Amino acid sequence: MENDGAAYLRFGHRGVGWEPVVAGARFLATYRVGNGQAGNVGSEALAHIVTAVDGITGVRNPLPASGGWPAKRLEEARHNAPGAIHTLQRCVTEDDYATVAQRHADVAQASAIRQWAGSRPVVTIYVQRHANRPVDAAFARELLSFVEPHRLAGQAVEVRPRTTYR
Repeated sequence: MENDGAAYLRFGHRGVGWEPVVAGARFLATYRVGNGQAGNVGSEALAHIVTAVDGITGVRNPLPASGGWPAKRLEEARHNAPGAIHTLQRCVTEDDYATVAQRHADVAQASAIRQWAGSRPVVTIYVQRHANRPVDAAFARELLSFVEPHRLAGQAVEVRPRTTYR
């Protein structure tokens, strides 16, 4: 997306990437562009759904939307993009959870294991704080909030002191 709202599809650059197989082929790009926080809908604002899936007869949103980020200017995106692709933004593996936890300023070391807890996986992050401060309930909540934006949907996360690592 350009600053003027125009969108371009780019295929490769100097031998990197794939080129379209058919010369003159036309492409259709489907995408969504948000409206930042101003685009958040209130509770019960959704009333209609368009789908080809059988059995779905209605839709609703009992809670209001939250979040939303304003669009970035092209210059800002170009400046931040090279480093952004090298920064872990999601936790999928146990090592991902440990890596993200270690970004917290008060975490000296972290490791993680995933176990099945009956109905879903639970990732336990074992943490050692700087100066061997205790991993109390308040710190555990703080670290969970820190990791939450990176958590894989459907996985529960808990924090324990590294001394209890099994």
